[in-house]
Amino acid sequence: SADEQRSNLIQKVQELEQSLQSAREAAAAAAAEAGRKQQQDAAAAVAPVGGGAADAGKIAEVKAEMVQLRGQLAATRRELQQVSGRAAAAEAALQQQAAAYEERLAQLQAWYGKQAVVAGQLRKGRKPAEGSVRFTNTNRFWLKQELVFEFLKHWVLRESQLQQQPGFLGLQVTPVSGVSADGGVDVLVASYWESIPAYEAWRNSSAAISLHLPNGTYQYVPKRGEGFPEDFIPFRDYDQAVNAKY
Repeated sequence: SADEQRSNLIQKVQELEQSLQSAREAAAAAAAEAGRKQQQDAAAAVAPVGGGAADAGKIAEVKAEMVQLRGQLAATRRELQQVSGRAAAAEAALQQQAAAYEERLAQLQAWYGKQAVVAGQLRKGRKPAEGSVRFTNTNRFWLKQELVFEFLKHWVLRESQLQQQPGFLGLQVTPVSGVSADGGVDVLVASYWESIPAYEAWRNSSAAISLHLPNGTYQYVPKRGEGFPEDFIPFRDYDQAVNAKY
């Protein structure tokens, strides 16, 4: 990983710096030794014979080693800088990704919170008085699990408009528990009316025509006694004739 590579390079820099320091000390020791020999030769009035050349060669060798170590150290530091840059970029990308995940989590939490509020509003729908209902229209829908919130939100809006409709008595939206093998959810929607003409007056109104369920919603053919199918919604099954049954 980038962290391991950076750690290895830091260790290498430290080792090269230590080697360079050892080379400096060796060069200093060689220079000091050469100086002592020159002083001894001068004191004895004897010209240096070979030893000075050997010492000078040793000093040159140590200096060459120092140059090489400095080059290695500079190259390693450059590599360390590059690795540190890559590590910083990787860390910034991870932080950005984490921030995106946190934002998505907040959105999902808000989404589920809204879904709970919407479901709560639907559950508070008033129950029609006993004996007041003359007609119940029941629709059975199928939709993908991810559409449930938009579907419920639609019925909250529709119920708010139905409250103003003459003859409307109440609405119940009941998601069937469990998810089918194909990832779908069945939802039962029942609306209660004083009469069939009251329901038909709503169904043919401009308000009803302007309301549309989310794309991806399907309905089942009504069974006998369930009433009218929803307009403009495709059917999931065709095992019965598609017409009103009441």
